[in-house]
Amino acid sequence: AYKYNFTDNRERREWLTFNASNEWIYPCDVAEVWLESPFSHEDSSKLCDRCRNIDLNATLSSLHEPKDGCDLCQLLLKPLEEARNKEPKTPLLEARQYVRICAVPKPQDDSRRSNSIQPGLPGFLQDSELHFKLIKEWIRLCDEGKCSQDRRPCPKPDRARMPTRVIDVGDGYPMLFLRDKDKISQGAHYVALSHCWGKPPGKQEETTKEQKEPSKELGKNWNWSTTTSNKEKRAQGFLITELPQTFQDAIEVTRKLGQRYLWIDSLCIIQGENGDWETEAKKMEAVFKNAYYTIAATSAEDSNKGFLNRALEKKDSQYVTVPNSSHGKVYVCTSIDDFHSDVEEGERALSRRMIHFTKRQTYWECGGGVRFETLTYMKK
Repeated sequence: AYKYNFTDNRERREWLTFNASNEWIYPCDVAEVWLESPFSHEDSSKLCDRCRNIDLNATLSSLHEPKDGCDLCQLLLKPLEEARNKEPKTPLLEARQYVRICAVPKPQDDSRRSNSIQPGLPGFLQDSELHFKLIKEWIRLCDEGKCSQDRRPCPKPDRARMPTRVIDVGDGYPMLFLRDKDKISQGAHYVALSHCWGKPPGKQEETTKEQKEPSKELGKNWNWSTTTSNKEKRAQGFLITELPQTFQDAIEVTRKLGQRYLWIDSLCIIQGENGDWETEAKKMEAVFKNAYYTIAATSAEDSNKGFLNRALEKKDSQYVTVPNSSHGKVYVCTSIDDFHSDVEEGERALSRRMIHFTKRQTYWECGGGVRFETLTYMKK
């Protein structure tokens, strides 16, 4: 597999620094992305006397035994059983690995609220239209240089450096076109896809690290790859149904976010015999670095799985409202934040902006920090 070479030592140091620390802070987002949500209604959670005024600074070992009929006691029962044994002295508020405590910030917020409470929603934006509306808002804020609290804009891509080929996804019609860069208007944006290739057809063994990354040998094993024999036909148009689900999902995201051109390695690099892998692989640094943003299909184990059809478990949408905790009104739910990167580290380091589609939620990552679908904002 091709290994990325960072263009200078500074870039490599920044990447290592970004990934070496887990010290994140959770400020109130500068973004006005508090959309109408299904969590704005008055909650009817049933609470026992102790939970009604629960002290969020209490250590896990000091919490009372669960009471029957109390929604919060029952919600915390399983996640805190393990936590008590491992980290008994940890305050409930800091046990983010096991339980998530958040609040929707408002101008009239309770004065007891502290910076240790994550601003955010206790669940997901299940509505697809609202989901993409939020992602568009993230992109707009970053484009306008408003993605960080100090209002420093993220670096812009070099729009003159279009990849050799991209897929023209159009605006919704079923046909796709493989376009050479000299057929595209100068200065056009393109989107890149970062994904796991998975096992070649007929192979049953576990996916290896090499199968997660693009390579010359790997690309020739899939019938959807672009080769010398189908290159011209694809330039004349081909159907989206010819592609695996992960690619179809990436095309849907690209279209819904208002972009036209998408780069996918196995489609835009000629695979197999007489292909141009050796030449094009050396350009992949520039491809990810100059993409308008990168779509990270983090939850897709291979090209066939897709990443938009999330099968959320019931526990991922359960939450309890505590109106009068030691920190004012908060939402309590099991830990649903799963921000991590299974994408190839070079692609993440080189991408200026990345949309992570994980199993539980969607995240936006740029120089201004990480924004969650639950409307939490996390920065270094």
